[in-house]
Amino acid sequence: MSPPPGPPPGPPPGPQSGPPSGRTPAFTAPGGSVFDQTHALVQAGKTAEAIARVRAGLARRPSDPELNAYLAGLLLRTGQAQQALFYAQAAVKARPDDPACVFALFSATAALRRMDDAKALGERLVKLAPDNPQGYQELARVLDEVGKVDQAAEVCERGITALGGVVPASLQLLHAALLHRLGNHERARAILRTLQTTEPTNVDAAVQLAALSNYDAGITPEHSAAAHFRAGMLLADHVGCGPAGIFKHAARKPGALRHAALISPDLAAHSVGSFALPLARAIKAAGWRLTLFNTGQRDDEVTAQFKALADAYIVTAGLSSYDAACKVHAQSVDVLFELSGLTEGNCQKLMALKPAPVQVTAIGYPATTGNRAIDYRLVDAATDPPGSEGLCVEQLVRLDGGFLCYQPPLSAPEPRPPIAEDEPLVLGSFNSYQKLSRLTLDLWAQVLEALPQAKLLVKGAMVSGRTGSDRLAQAMADAGLPMDRIEMLETTRDRSEHLKMYHRVHIGLDTYPYHGTTTTCEALLMGVPVVTLAGGSHAARVGASLLSAVGMPELVAHSPAQYVQIARDLASDRARLQGIHRELRGRLLGSSLTDEGRYAAQIAQVLSQFTKKA
Repeated sequence: MSPPPGPPPGPPPGPQSGPPSGRTPAFTAPGGSVFDQTHALVQAGKTAEAIARVRAGLARRPSDPELNAYLAGLLLRTGQAQQALFYAQAAVKARPDDPACVFALFSATAALRRMDDAKALGERLVKLAPDNPQGYQELARVLDEVGKVDQAAEVCERGITALGGVVPASLQLLHAALLHRLGNHERARAILRTLQTTEPTNVDAAVQLAALSNYDAGITPEHSAAAHFRAGMLLADHVGCGPAGIFKHAARKPGALRHAALISPDLAAHSVGSFALPLARAIKAAGWRLTLFNTGQRDDEVTAQFKALADAYIVTAGLSSYDAACKVHAQSVDVLFELSGLTEGNCQKLMALKPAPVQVTAIGYPATTGNRAIDYRLVDAATDPPGSEGLCVEQLVRLDGGFLCYQPPLSAPEPRPPIAEDEPLVLGSFNSYQKLSRLTLDLWAQVLEALPQAKLLVKGAMVSGRTGSDRLAQAMADAGLPMDRIEMLETTRDRSEHLKMYHRVHIGLDTYPYHGTTTTCEALLMGVPVVTLAGGSHAARVGASLLSAVGMPELVAHSPAQYVQIARDLASDRARLQGIHRELRGRLLGSSLTDEGRYAAQIAQVLSQFTKKA
């Protein structure tokens, strides 16, 4: 029997024991014995005691700008943004041109989601301290959070130029992540490879490079797996422990209620949420206790659905990986599901500490995590057929009927209407810009060449704003697409408006090598068939999994020529296309892809298997 958990061990050596990721308590750390003492308390995890010390100091010096700014930062660590704003305002009032005071006000304003004010304060901050990288980095993050990805990347570039040859890794990593989402994979990859040359053990650069490999049609599944394995090795070195982690786990008492948890930054109106809600319900249907750990900042109507399902809901945003892992471990979780893989905001450092005896990766990432502290990965026979085992470090668990269960939005509009007799054919893709690889654009060019009367409708965040739409238009023109037959649409205000846009589309075109997931499910829901090209990786086989689940494997191509032929055949048979439009929603809702009973039974079975092997 394992010894009782007891208090968690101290944090492992290295960056895990430092301050949490995200906005730090002060733009520059103030000096003096009071600050040294409180900083030591924070490092020891005694933030409440540190706050009490600073409050005592402020009782004697209520107008002290440094104390006010520092207290604002400490309050932000504990989620007390409204109080933080009060003290940050006092700091700026006392010393309006002090970068540390302005940064405190900027951080509190951003935490309260007052983004217009935060942007103005961020610009003020970089003017006051043009040689401090943190101002550029945090301003870029705010711009990114409000969807101004282009502007965020430009701020990073301004900072890199202003800083000359001394640019911290954190700013370079953010710049690379933004360029990736802008579809500029080559430049992002160049930044990361240069960073790896100068900092060979930088785990974050290795993680981003591995994640980028999912979008590159020129990289084999084996080379992508190798990049993930390397990231996993660096991750293990970074946290300073092996796959067993740092925690001891008590043996479960016979008959005790089993306990599972989900951890993700995307427990909200996000593509992951459409698939994570059925997983949460399946865990509850199996009779297990459910705890949710939200590592993100969003809280919306979908978050409310998660909260209603959970026995406990814990926000860990802003905590260090070690502190968050301690919170997970304190809940005595038997099986921990992480849902973000190596995507932005992931929790791989936490998972590497092994806060639960059984750890699983599911839903949100199309490849191995490379993290040997994760035991299992949920897939299916289409995404990861037999023989794929060598491409991952986790044990593959194949779910019958598909590795996903899709929850359609409750307020979905009616499917697309019947095709009018004189209606011109419209092809469409609503996938994110970073999935529009050059090979994808080449495929679409061939389809449009084969269907000279057809038009192409492209919708996504990159179309919102002149710079983004210009960049996308140039990429399409470079690939030879006829720009006079292409329409680009901006993002819509809500999900219902977004879904109604499918009324304009007759045939969906999938991306390659990173397939759409939520976008494909949405198209099927709205009666629009999707043509996909299957490849050798999980990312390039998700479309095959989804279409097989709804009984339409004939829409899965296995070569570029077949992709074009399937689209041409669909377009040339209006009667067949009309029938598909009419029947597809019913087909989806009657399939294994939306069958929560099927999915719940599968999850109950694997939970039983996991606990037997724990």
